[in-house]
Order: sequence, then C-alpha cells, then structure tokens
Amino acid sequence: MSSIISHVYIGNILKEKYNLGDEFLYGSILPDVLAKAVNAQTREMTHYLRHGILYGVEGDFPDVERYINENMEIIPKSKMLQGYVAHLIEDMLWFSVYVPKIATEKDKNTFVLKKDNSEYTHDEFWSNMYSDYTIIDKYLLEKSKINLDDLKNEFLQITEDSNLKDAIKENFKLLDTDKKELSLISIKSFEEYVKASLEKVSLVLDRIYR
Repeated sequence: MSSIISHVYIGNILKEKYNLGDEFLYGSILPDVLAKAVNAQTREMTHYLRHGILYGVEGDFPDVERYINENMEIIPKSKMLQGYVAHLIEDMLWFSVYVPKIATEKDKNTFVLKKDNSEYTHDEFWSNMYSDYTIIDKYLLEKSKINLDDLKNEFLQITEDSNLKDAIKENFKLLDTDKKELSLISIKSFEEYVKASLEKVSLVLDRIYR
C-alpha cells in the first residue's frame, strides 16, 4: 500500500512477533523514502517493478523473488533488508489483489468502480485513493498508538544521508484531508489486506527466525 504509515503499522506487528528493532521498521518504509529522496522515476528501481500478470491482473508489480535472490546472503543478517522485503510484499499484494477488487482499468485514463460501475479518470481515482489512505492512517494510529514523532527521530538517527533525512522529514507524517468517510477502501477490506500481508511476510521471516 502506498501509505508509509500502513507499512509501519504492519511492520510493527511483525517487529513484535519476531522481536525485531526499529531498523526493521526503517527498512519497511525505505523503498518509498528512497524514491522520494531522488525523484518519482526511481520507483521502478526502488520497488523492483516488473511488468507482468499477477493473480490474473496485468500491471507493474514488485518482483519480490528477484529482490530476495539478489540479496539472499545479506537478508538473513540485515533487519533493514528484511523490512525492505516486507514493504515489497505488501505493495505487491495491494496493487495486484486489493486495488483490482476496488476498480478495474477500462483504459489508461479510466477506472470503473466494482461497487456501482461508476467511472473515474485516472487522476480522480487516485486522488480519492490517497484521501482514503489518510483516513486509514488516522485509524491505524489510533488503533496502534504508534508515535510518529518518536519513530521519525529514530529513523533520522539510522541514516546519515541528507537526502534521505529530508525525505523522512517531509513524508513521514500524517497528511491532512477534509474527507470524513472512506470512498474506495473499506475497513473490512483493509483488515483483510493486513492479514494477507502478515501471512506472506511471515513465510519469509519464518525461514530466518523459526
């Protein structure tokens, strides 16, 4: 999911399950932070995107297998890279399974909602999606009691790179929205996504810690 806070929320559950540290949580936001630290065009590299068909859906999705294969020797020793894997798995699931449950792409500029067949332009759809992310973020912070300021300070201590520090300061925060109700995502579907993400990431972490 494109919300940094959602990655931290899922990562925090895994952190407690496997007795990991904040380095794991930092890794769980690193793909997004790296992309924002340079420019959006680097997302293809930071997220290991590959065009293909996944779960019957065509698109550009994280190639988790390639990332693991390329870093096979380092991942068991690095909690940061384990968090990175978690992020890629979560994004892979969100964009290949859960976004298609919400809408289908009629063409490159038109999305059709599954619930009522209403049509939105590409920009309209993603504007509504990002507003929903903010509402979900508030829900997650209330549910988990995650302290964003404390975590941000922890993350700023982990890296010495000034561009990454600036990206963390700019993006690791709760965004504002005037919307009060979700328009695309439901709490139920999001909870299903969290459960599926935890199961998928645990398959990787179990090989290291169990």
